[in-house]
Order: sequence, then structure tokens, then C-alpha cells
Amino acid sequence: MRSFALPSCALAVLAGLGLARGSGEDPSAALWAAAKAAQARGDAAAVTRLARAWATSQPDGAAPEGLEAAAEEARAFAATQGRLRVYASQVSPTRLRVGLDDPAGVVDHVDVFGESVEGARARLTREESESAGRQEYRVPPGVRLAVVEAVMLVGSEPVVLASVSTSMAEAAPLPAAPAPKAPPVVAREEAAPEASPVPWWWVAVGVVAAGLAGAAIWQETR
Repeated sequence: MRSFALPSCALAVLAGLGLARGSGEDPSAALWAAAKAAQARGDAAAVTRLARAWATSQPDGAAPEGLEAAAEEARAFAATQGRLRVYASQVSPTRLRVGLDDPAGVVDHVDVFGESVEGARARLTREESESAGRQEYRVPPGVRLAVVEAVMLVGSEPVVLASVSTSMAEAAPLPAAPAPKAPPVVAREEAAPEASPVPWWWVAVGVVAAGLAGAAIWQETR
């Protein structure tokens, strides 16, 4: 069993039936044709692997004559071990994270493509800085759709067992920076001008004058 999982949040999950690449055919036909050839040459391990690839990715349909027992065992395996699933999640405008659940261990490789608005398709490359078990891919500008395919090699032919596609949202424009605020104006109270000090001799003259005036009044009242 091979798997590398994604966080449960923000997953775009679409484990499709898939098609044999370039043929437009249901992959179950290619799987059962290869299984019959393996049975004819006595390769029981190859028959089991191909039947499990069918059961974990193609739950519908009947097995061809002579392979009913292999199909039954493969269905029982899928019922207890789970289905083949592919995940894709956009973690940033330029990064895509990919996950795979492959209980039968039948996927030979995972291909990731980016599709532009014009429909052009290009293979995406994995981020070299990512550690083992984590699959993240760089998404160049202009990609509107990311497609992830789980591929099994049947002989020399690649067969897509499951696929997922997710729309790539563009980066939101940054909000405009707010205008700088003017510093608050603090009102300043002007200090009242200080009174000029009275010279000491004026004080002395005032005291003497007051004394003389008092003495004159006292003389008149006698």
C-alpha cells in the first residue's frame, strides 16, 4: 500500500474512473486484456495485481470469463483496504499539493499537468525543496486548471486509473495602503507675560508717604 496524504481541509477530491491515456477507452478493458495474457503465461502475481487495480479504481462491470475468481478476490480486497483516490489542493497561487491513496500499490507514477486558458497543457514540476512524503508542485502564472493523474504501466502502455482536477484561483490584489495620517495638532497655551518687578525704592517711598499721610491725619484730629 502506498499513500501520501493531504490535510483534511481545502481538498479538491475527484477520484474519477479515468481513461487509458490517448485511447479514450475505459481502462478496465486494458487491465483485463493484460490479466488474460498474464493468466495464459501462468503469471498469477500479475493477474492479482491487475485485478486489484481494476477493483480499487473500477468498481463497476463484470470480469471476463475465466477471471471471475481473481475479480472476486480483488473486490474483497478493495472492500477491506479501500479505494484508489487522488487528491489535489491549492495551497497558494503558485503551489499545488497532491495526495494519493493506493491500497493495492498499483500506481507506477503520478503525473501533474497545468492547463492554460487557451487549453495548452504542460507538465508541472515538483518542488525540489519538499521532503519525502510531501508532494507539492510549482504552478506558473496563467494556469487555470491543474490535472493530476495516477498512472499504471500495463506492459509499456500508460493507463490512467484515477484523476483529479482543480481550478487554480489567482492571487487577490493587495489592498491599497491607507493614506498616512497627519500627526495630531496639540494646542499650546501662550503663557501670560510676567509683570515687571517693582523696584524696592518705590516700595520704600510708598511706605514713607503712607506714614506721613497718617501722621497728618492724626494731627488734624487732635
